[in-house]
Amino acid sequence: MDFEERSNEALKCFEAKRQENSDERDRIQKKTFTKWVNRNLAKRGRKVEDLFVDLRNGFNLIALLEELTQEVLPKENGETRFHRTQNVQCCLDFLRRRNIKLVNIRPKDIVDGNGKLTLGLIWTIILSFQIAVITQRQAEEGQKRERLQSGQRSPQPSNGNGEVGLENVNDYDYEEGSSAVQGVYMVLGF
Repeated sequence: MDFEERSNEALKCFEAKRQENSDERDRIQKKTFTKWVNRNLAKRGRKVEDLFVDLRNGFNLIALLEELTQEVLPKENGETRFHRTQNVQCCLDFLRRRNIKLVNIRPKDIVDGNGKLTLGLIWTIILSFQIAVITQRQAEEGQKRERLQSGQRSPQPSNGNGEVGLENVNDYDYEEGSSAVQGVYMVLGF
């Protein structure tokens, strides 16, 4: 076997391994995102079995966005491709009106069950609605904490050596930080 044949063989092995890893990553994302979608859809008595199939008509996607925003979106009740496309288009337009950037995702992609773009859409929704909420809550809690701390005196040392006693230590920071981390893990299904 000469150098070129060995190189081609190595390249084929590398490409096969890369594809295997990509497939595994997609499988994990699909499972994780399906859990997240179902957790939100359960509040509306809905469930998806296969993310790539069950979002195609737009009904579950509309229900998901309605649950996340508490707004009502228009929907087409027919079962034709036109109706499915209109429902998905309504969802994408709704997201764009909220200044959520959708890169190369068209209604046709979701209606046709394109896995990569469906995962991309759900990830964008997770980032926009879940993680943004967690980040906003953290910022609000930080502002609250700053207001509280600025209105309070500094802890007084509990002994004459300038050391702060445990009775003056507040668990608030740890608890809030811990709950924020748990929130991110929960969103991502860990």
